[in-house]
Amino acid sequence: MRKAGGLLFLLAVWQLLSLHFPGGLAVASPLDSLRTLCSLAGTAAFWQRVLLSSAHIALGFLLAVLSACAAAVLSFHVPAAEVLLAPFVALMKSVPIAIVVILLLILFSSSGIALAVVLLAAFPLIYTAFLAGARSADGKLLEMALVFRWSEGRKWRWIRLPAAREHLTSALRVTAGMAWKAGVSAEVLGTPRGSVGEALYGAKIYLATEELFAWAAVILLLGWLMERLSLCLLKGLYRLREAGA
Repeated sequence: MRKAGGLLFLLAVWQLLSLHFPGGLAVASPLDSLRTLCSLAGTAAFWQRVLLSSAHIALGFLLAVLSACAAAVLSFHVPAAEVLLAPFVALMKSVPIAIVVILLLILFSSSGIALAVVLLAAFPLIYTAFLAGARSADGKLLEMALVFRWSEGRKWRWIRLPAAREHLTSALRVTAGMAWKAGVSAEVLGTPRGSVGEALYGAKIYLATEELFAWAAVILLLGWLMERLSLCLLKGLYRLREAGA
Protein backbone atom coordinates (compact mmCIF):
# COMPACT_ATOMS: atom_id res chain seq x y z
CA MET A 1 0.00 0.00 0.00
CA ARG A 2 2.81 2.40 0.88
CA LYS A 3 4.62 1.61 -2.37
CA ALA A 4 1.44 2.28 -4.35
CA GLY A 5 1.01 5.59 -2.53
CA GLY A 6 4.60 6.56 -3.27
CA LEU A 7 4.14 5.67 -6.95
CA LEU A 8 0.95 7.74 -7.19
CA PHE A 9 2.72 10.70 -5.56
CA LEU A 10 5.58 10.39 -8.05
CA LEU A 11 3.16 10.32 -10.98
CA ALA A 12 1.32 13.36 -9.59
CA VAL A 13 4.56 15.35 -9.30
CA TRP A 14 5.55 14.22 -12.78
CA GLN A 15 2.20 15.38 -14.18
CA LEU A 16 2.50 18.76 -12.45
CA LEU A 17 5.98 19.27 -13.87
CA SER A 18 4.75 18.43 -17.37
CA LEU A 19 1.96 21.03 -17.00
CA HIS A 20 4.53 23.60 -15.88
CA PHE A 21 6.40 23.08 -19.17
CA PRO A 22 3.65 23.20 -21.84
CA GLY A 23 4.13 21.22 -25.02
CA GLY A 24 6.27 18.59 -23.30
CA LEU A 25 9.46 20.28 -24.51
CA ALA A 26 11.28 19.71 -21.22
CA VAL A 27 9.09 17.23 -19.33
CA ALA A 28 6.73 14.92 -21.18
CA SER A 29 3.57 13.88 -19.37
CA PRO A 30 3.19 10.36 -17.95
CA LEU A 31 0.43 9.57 -20.47
CA ASP A 32 2.50 10.74 -23.46
CA SER A 33 5.49 8.75 -22.19
CA LEU A 34 3.31 5.65 -21.80
CA ARG A 35 1.98 6.02 -25.35
CA THR A 36 5.53 6.35 -26.66
CA LEU A 37 6.65 3.31 -24.65
CA CYS A 38 3.82 1.20 -26.08
CA SER A 39 4.75 2.37 -29.57
CA LEU A 40 8.43 1.54 -29.04
CA ALA A 41 7.60 -1.86 -27.55
CA GLY A 42 5.84 -2.78 -30.78
CA THR A 43 9.09 -2.61 -32.78
CA ALA A 44 11.82 -5.23 -33.15
CA ALA A 45 14.52 -2.56 -32.70
CA PHE A 46 13.27 -1.84 -29.16
CA TRP A 47 13.66 -5.45 -28.03
CA GLN A 48 17.02 -5.79 -29.76
CA ARG A 49 18.30 -2.76 -27.84
CA VAL A 50 16.92 -4.09 -24.56
CA LEU A 51 18.46 -7.53 -25.09
CA LEU A 52 21.86 -6.17 -26.15
CA SER A 53 22.18 -3.75 -23.24
CA SER A 54 20.77 -6.30 -20.78
CA ALA A 55 23.32 -8.89 -21.89
CA HIS A 56 26.26 -6.50 -21.45
CA ILE A 57 25.09 -5.06 -18.13
CA ALA A 58 24.04 -8.42 -16.63
CA LEU A 59 27.34 -10.03 -17.63
CA GLY A 60 29.30 -7.12 -16.18
CA PHE A 61 27.30 -7.38 -12.95
CA LEU A 62 27.84 -11.15 -12.72
CA LEU A 63 31.59 -10.73 -13.27
CA ALA A 64 31.64 -8.01 -10.61
CA VAL A 65 29.93 -10.28 -8.06
CA LEU A 66 32.17 -13.27 -8.76
CA SER A 67 35.44 -11.32 -8.85
CA ALA A 68 34.54 -9.21 -5.80
CA CYS A 69 33.69 -12.28 -3.70
CA ALA A 70 36.87 -14.06 -4.81
CA ALA A 71 38.96 -10.97 -4.03
CA ALA A 72 37.27 -10.63 -0.62
CA VAL A 73 38.11 -14.24 0.28
CA LEU A 74 41.70 -13.67 -0.82
CA SER A 75 41.94 -10.45 1.22
CA PHE A 76 40.47 -12.21 4.24
CA HIS A 77 43.22 -14.83 4.26
CA VAL A 78 46.10 -12.75 2.84
CA PRO A 79 46.39 -9.31 4.46
CA ALA A 80 48.93 -8.24 1.83
CA ALA A 81 46.29 -8.72 -0.88
CA GLU A 82 43.93 -6.36 0.92
CA VAL A 83 46.68 -3.74 1.15
CA LEU A 84 47.45 -4.07 -2.57
CA LEU A 85 43.77 -3.92 -3.56
CA ALA A 86 42.91 -0.94 -1.33
CA PRO A 87 44.11 1.82 -3.74
CA PHE A 88 42.29 0.24 -6.69
CA VAL A 89 39.07 -0.14 -4.69
CA ALA A 90 39.31 3.50 -3.56
CA LEU A 91 39.84 4.64 -7.16
CA MET A 92 36.87 2.62 -8.43
CA LYS A 93 34.68 4.18 -5.73
CA SER A 94 35.66 7.79 -6.44
CA VAL A 95 36.59 8.17 -10.13
CA PRO A 96 33.67 9.57 -12.19
CA ILE A 97 32.11 7.22 -14.75
CA ALA A 98 32.77 9.71 -17.56
CA ILE A 99 36.55 9.50 -17.02
CA VAL A 100 36.44 5.70 -17.00
CA VAL A 101 34.38 5.66 -20.21
CA ILE A 102 36.69 8.07 -22.03
CA LEU A 103 39.75 6.06 -21.02
CA LEU A 104 38.14 2.80 -22.12
CA LEU A 105 37.09 4.34 -25.44
CA ILE A 106 40.69 5.40 -26.06
CA LEU A 107 42.00 1.92 -25.29
CA PHE A 108 39.20 -0.25 -26.70
CA SER A 109 36.08 -0.10 -28.86
CA SER A 110 32.67 1.01 -27.60
CA SER A 111 30.96 -2.37 -28.00
CA GLY A 112 31.79 -3.69 -24.52
CA ILE A 113 31.87 -0.35 -22.75
CA ALA A 114 28.82 -1.03 -20.55
CA LEU A 115 30.18 -4.38 -19.37
CA ALA A 116 33.50 -2.88 -18.29
CA VAL A 117 31.95 0.12 -16.55
CA VAL A 118 29.42 -2.01 -14.65
CA LEU A 119 32.23 -4.32 -13.51
CA LEU A 120 34.27 -1.38 -12.23
CA ALA A 121 31.27 0.34 -10.61
CA ALA A 122 29.83 -2.69 -8.77
CA PHE A 123 33.07 -4.39 -7.72
CA PRO A 124 34.13 -2.13 -4.79
CA LEU A 125 30.76 -2.15 -3.00
CA ILE A 126 30.32 -5.92 -3.25
CA TYR A 127 33.96 -6.52 -2.28
CA THR A 128 33.81 -4.35 0.85
CA ALA A 129 30.38 -5.71 1.86
CA PHE A 130 31.39 -9.36 1.54
CA LEU A 131 34.69 -8.81 3.35
CA ALA A 132 32.97 -6.94 6.19
CA GLY A 133 30.30 -9.65 6.42
CA ALA A 134 32.88 -12.44 6.66
CA ARG A 135 34.68 -10.56 9.40
CA SER A 136 31.47 -10.04 11.38
CA ALA A 137 31.11 -13.77 12.06
CA ASP A 138 30.28 -14.70 15.65
CA GLY A 139 33.49 -15.14 17.64
CA LYS A 140 31.95 -17.83 19.87
CA LEU A 141 31.05 -19.92 16.83
CA LEU A 142 34.60 -19.56 15.53
CA GLU A 143 35.95 -20.68 18.92
CA MET A 144 33.68 -23.73 18.78
CA ALA A 145 34.94 -24.49 15.26
CA LEU A 146 38.51 -24.25 16.54
CA VAL A 147 37.77 -26.66 19.38
CA PHE A 148 36.24 -29.19 17.00
CA ARG A 149 39.05 -28.62 14.48
CA TRP A 150 36.83 -27.60 11.59
CA SER A 151 38.50 -27.06 8.25
CA GLU A 152 38.62 -23.55 6.80
CA GLY A 153 36.11 -24.54 4.14
CA ARG A 154 33.65 -25.72 6.77
CA LYS A 155 34.07 -22.48 8.71
CA TRP A 156 33.23 -20.52 5.57
CA ARG A 157 30.23 -22.68 4.77
CA TRP A 158 28.57 -22.69 8.18
CA ILE A 159 29.82 -19.53 9.94
CA ARG A 160 31.25 -16.85 7.65
CA LEU A 161 28.86 -17.19 4.69
CA PRO A 162 25.75 -16.92 6.92
CA ALA A 163 27.32 -13.91 8.63
CA ALA A 164 27.91 -12.27 5.24
CA ARG A 165 24.38 -12.86 3.94
CA GLU A 166 22.83 -9.58 5.10
CA HIS A 167 25.84 -7.61 3.92
CA LEU A 168 25.66 -9.24 0.49
CA THR A 169 21.90 -8.68 0.28
CA SER A 170 22.30 -4.97 0.99
CA ALA A 171 25.15 -4.68 -1.52
CA LEU A 172 23.14 -6.40 -4.26
CA ARG A 173 20.14 -4.14 -3.61
CA VAL A 174 22.32 -1.08 -4.15
CA THR A 175 24.52 -2.29 -7.00
CA ALA A 176 21.85 -3.93 -9.19
CA GLY A 177 20.10 -0.62 -9.88
CA MET A 178 23.40 1.24 -9.95
CA ALA A 179 24.69 -1.19 -12.56
CA TRP A 180 21.97 -0.10 -14.98
CA LYS A 181 22.58 3.58 -14.29
CA ALA A 182 26.33 3.19 -14.82
CA GLY A 183 25.96 0.91 -17.84
CA VAL A 184 23.48 3.11 -19.68
CA SER A 185 25.50 6.25 -18.85
CA ALA A 186 28.50 4.55 -20.43
CA GLU A 187 26.42 3.69 -23.50
CA VAL A 188 25.23 7.29 -23.84
CA LEU A 189 28.85 8.46 -23.88
CA GLY A 190 30.17 5.66 -26.07
CA THR A 191 26.98 5.24 -28.17
CA PRO A 192 27.57 1.58 -29.16
CA ARG A 193 25.33 0.67 -32.09
CA GLY A 194 22.00 -0.93 -31.18
CA SER A 195 22.14 -0.11 -27.46
CA VAL A 196 19.69 1.60 -25.10
CA GLY A 197 22.26 4.35 -24.57
CA GLU A 198 22.31 5.09 -28.30
CA ALA A 199 18.52 5.47 -28.25
CA LEU A 200 18.76 7.88 -25.29
CA TYR A 201 21.42 9.91 -27.09
CA GLY A 202 19.18 10.12 -30.16
CA ALA A 203 16.24 11.25 -28.01
CA LYS A 204 18.42 14.04 -26.60
CA ILE A 205 19.58 15.16 -30.05
CA TYR A 206 16.03 15.37 -31.42
CA LEU A 207 14.51 16.70 -28.14
CA ALA A 208 12.15 13.71 -28.04
CA THR A 209 11.34 13.97 -24.34
CA GLU A 210 8.48 11.44 -24.55
CA GLU A 211 10.98 8.87 -25.83
CA LEU A 212 13.51 9.93 -23.19
CA PHE A 213 11.06 9.33 -20.34
CA ALA A 214 9.83 6.10 -21.92
CA TRP A 215 13.39 4.73 -21.99
CA ALA A 216 13.92 5.98 -18.41
CA ALA A 217 10.94 3.89 -17.31
CA VAL A 218 12.37 0.86 -19.12
CA ILE A 219 15.75 1.30 -17.41
CA LEU A 220 14.11 1.58 -13.98
CA LEU A 221 12.09 -1.58 -14.63
CA LEU A 222 15.14 -3.52 -15.86
CA GLY A 223 17.17 -2.38 -12.86
CA TRP A 224 14.40 -3.54 -10.52
CA LEU A 225 14.16 -6.90 -12.31
CA MET A 226 17.90 -7.45 -12.07
CA GLU A 227 17.78 -6.61 -8.36
CA ARG A 228 14.98 -9.12 -7.75
CA LEU A 229 16.71 -11.80 -9.83
CA SER A 230 20.05 -11.35 -8.07
CA LEU A 231 18.39 -11.54 -4.63
CA CYS A 232 16.46 -14.67 -5.64
CA LEU A 233 19.67 -16.30 -6.87
CA LEU A 234 21.44 -15.41 -3.63
CA LYS A 235 18.57 -16.89 -1.62
CA GLY A 236 18.66 -20.01 -3.77
CA LEU A 237 22.41 -20.44 -3.26
CA TYR A 238 22.01 -20.22 0.51
CA ARG A 239 19.20 -22.78 0.40
CA LEU A 240 21.43 -25.13 -1.58
CA ARG A 241 24.12 -24.68 1.06
CA GLU A 242 21.64 -25.58 3.80
CA ALA A 243 20.24 -28.52 1.82
CA GLY A 244 23.72 -29.96 1.41
CA ALA A 245 24.14 -30.40 5.16
